[in-house]
Amino acid sequence: MALQNDRMITEVADLVSVLPAADREVFERLFHISTTVGYLNPPEDMHGWIEKHFGSLEAVRSQRIVKITNLVTLEGALFNEIRARRPIETKERVKLTREFRERGEPFCKPLKGTPEDVFGRVRGKHSVTASNIAKYDGFHGLVIFDEHNPLAFSAEEVSDYIDTALAWAHQAHEVDQEALYFFFMWNCLWKSGASILHGHAQMSLSRDIH
Repeated sequence: MALQNDRMITEVADLVSVLPAADREVFERLFHISTTVGYLNPPEDMHGWIEKHFGSLEAVRSQRIVKITNLVTLEGALFNEIRARRPIETKERVKLTREFRERGEPFCKPLKGTPEDVFGRVRGKHSVTASNIAKYDGFHGLVIFDEHNPLAFSAEEVSDYIDTALAWAHQAHEVDQEALYFFFMWNCLWKSGASILHGHAQMSLSRDIH
């Protein structure tokens, strides 16, 4: 079968739907595909930054995410074309003590520097939520810590981060009753894939478990 070079991975469900019945049956025995759309509301302060990095406001306000799971190995992958456009600042041999003292990242002023979810934000005792600018699920948010230094936290603060993420999940579920599966991830500093130094965690709420 000839492949069209201009096809995108986010169109994989459409490509599978036009396969011959026998080929489609084999594919569906091996793989599960789910698609969802994520929405967010960026503050006006972010509009110029979004247009610079993502091309337009519409590109981030509504995002199509495709999840593919191998039903044999249970390995999976998530695809959202705009995640490749995220500005990721990677530094080598930096003095972290100096970096922790510096401010100015968007997470330092989250109400102006980050988008909110369609249901708004959740405020914790030591944190506040935001919608992820480049999502890997329909509901994909952030818990942004009040503390800038990502390595400085107390047991009380950790408890608050988790409570705030769970409160966010409950609000997301109110918007979409089919979104049931909660995932919490705390990735810290660049080697773990964090694109911003300021302390934060991530969470998502999925419609399916695959």
